[in-house]
Amino acid sequence: MRITKTELKNIIKESVKDVLNETSRRQKAQQAIKGKNRRVLTMAILSAENPMGMKADKKYNNESNDELLRHLTIGHYKFFKTKGNYDGFENSIMIYNIDIDDALYLAYKYNQESLIFVDMQKDDSVSYQFWKGDDNNSKLKLQHEKHEIIDVTDADDYYTQISKHFKFRIPFFEQVEQIHQELLLKENKYNVDRMIVESLDSKRTGKSKYVIRGELYGDTKTSINETSRRQKAQQAITNNAENIRTIAIFTSDNPRFDDVIDNGETLGKEDNPALKNSLLYQLKLGYYAYFCVKGKYGSKEDSLIVYNIPLQDVEYLCKRYGQESFIFISFKENTMKATYYEQQGKGVFTPKSECDSFVNMADADDLYTQISRSFKFQFPFFDGKHDVEFEQQISKLNECHSRFDDDELHNRLTTILESKSGYNKWANRGQVYGNNLYGKQ
Repeated sequence: MRITKTELKNIIKESVKDVLNETSRRQKAQQAIKGKNRRVLTMAILSAENPMGMKADKKYNNESNDELLRHLTIGHYKFFKTKGNYDGFENSIMIYNIDIDDALYLAYKYNQESLIFVDMQKDDSVSYQFWKGDDNNSKLKLQHEKHEIIDVTDADDYYTQISKHFKFRIPFFEQVEQIHQELLLKENKYNVDRMIVESLDSKRTGKSKYVIRGELYGDTKTSINETSRRQKAQQAITNNAENIRTIAIFTSDNPRFDDVIDNGETLGKEDNPALKNSLLYQLKLGYYAYFCVKGKYGSKEDSLIVYNIPLQDVEYLCKRYGQESFIFISFKENTMKATYYEQQGKGVFTPKSECDSFVNMADADDLYTQISRSFKFQFPFFDGKHDVEFEQQISKLNECHSRFDDDELHNRLTTILESKSGYNKWANRGQVYGNNLYGKQ
């Protein structure tokens, strides 16, 4: 069947009309969230996906969102569909001119743990409200209120997106650079122990864990001094800190073989300060509590101790900043397990060595990580004994090298000789010579 010229023109007109309508809808949504659309007096932002912040499969999420959209259509609500990324993608709905009771009902109906309600005030200010229950399945309450949004159009995480040219975030929780207050001070308001466990739960959505971290670390007004932060970091490493379940130690310095790319340019050692600032910014956005430390493994290198961070988040950040290894420590009762992870293949981190204690390196001038002048430490992953006779070392080399195929051995030796990171050199020497050479068969 041939199409006529008139029919073709009509199809083009309809397509252009659809594009213009979609552009207009996005513009109206952007105006509404900023409080500049006079026809929008209130707004709710919520989703039907991932009930109570727990990850659901794609079929469930699609069916739930479709049901919510049918409910809104039947109820003659105007709405706009958005996407967000808070350590994971999630679809949300902006619902115009809905009262708070109806918004709370929808959150209850679709088993949501939170919602955002926007109220345009008579004085032209805007009230952005975060509603959340005190516990699972409890009634949602107003928990936080702000009067501004942040334009984060250039961000690649922690945003809600209306168009390619506009992403925003509402700063409900103060951004943190360190642990601002002892978590025990929050026991009267939160069940801190439960919330830390939930913030590490891999079954929860990234947005749910992001909100929990914000409540744990972000909503404090009092800061503790540098001495106290160092004491807290030392207590964490020695397994004497309250409410610390995991620690990760990693860096953004000296990206592996210059493989971090930014705007088409290769980044190297001279870009370490910029890389560190970028990593710190990511940690602040995600409400991760951390402490900056220095280390020396042949050469000096800045690192971070990050508290209560899930393993998969460490892997993501290390991939993002071109790192080939990190240390992950988990605590259970009175025991600790420190694991050295190394990147194998394309972005896959695997555990290579474990230990259950640290070595005090207070008097050392190399091969240490330093929290304060009086506290330096090292995890003895490679069981190095430096008093082995040279002849014994030579006799063990073939046995040691047999652990690796030729390609892996070549890559490790190349790293030992050429890496810009002293820590990477040290770790690879440990892998090549340490375990087998020094008696750990």
